[in-house]
Amino acid sequence: HGEERRLGAEGDVVKRVGVALLLVILWAAVLVGGAVFGWWRRPLAPPDDPRAFMQAAIPIVNAANRANTALILIERGAISAEYYSTSADPIDRDTVLATASMSKWITAHAVMKLVEQGTLDLDRPVESYLTRWHLPAGAFSSDGVTARRLLSHTAGLTDGLGFGDYRLDEAVPTLEQTLAAPRASTGGPAGPITVGLEPGSQFRYSGGGYLLLE
Repeated sequence: HGEERRLGAEGDVVKRVGVALLLVILWAAVLVGGAVFGWWRRPLAPPDDPRAFMQAAIPIVNAANRANTALILIERGAISAEYYSTSADPIDRDTVLATASMSKWITAHAVMKLVEQGTLDLDRPVESYLTRWHLPAGAFSSDGVTARRLLSHTAGLTDGLGFGDYRLDEAVPTLEQTLAAPRASTGGPAGPITVGLEPGSQFRYSGGGYLLLE
């Protein structure tokens, strides 16, 4: 009987631990789901009221952003509202602004359009497409550098770019010149665009990868 009581007590402990673990997992799932889907976030305005959205967003822009800001709302492919906040030089809808890495979204969209058209294979080595510039020899073969991996920063490139901007009075270099000697966002020269990791082995941010896609 003593052995049975001991086994019963151990079983109760296991059950309690299991229930506790299940509750922790469920709570973690709620937290992750809430963060991803915004369950406890309130929208700025009703989704069908763009005017109310702009009225709510403009004070936030003015209070939180110290730089020049262009806020443009697009509805069904057309500009429905716009607002320009100036901290230095005046800006308007014709002002040229640096889009930085937001341009990667546009590049990725263009790449996937080529895939849809059958012009580009996501899993074919990009070297088979390159003609004006080629990846320099490195520690690893470039055969694993594909468009799919370039899009997801897993192609093994170790440049870590971050591109620097160009002033209005500077000549913009050609694509080949930028690939050979990119300018880093730190203002100085950047590391070469080479395959320094096994392609597909890990994530490593690479602006150079998006130059290759271009």
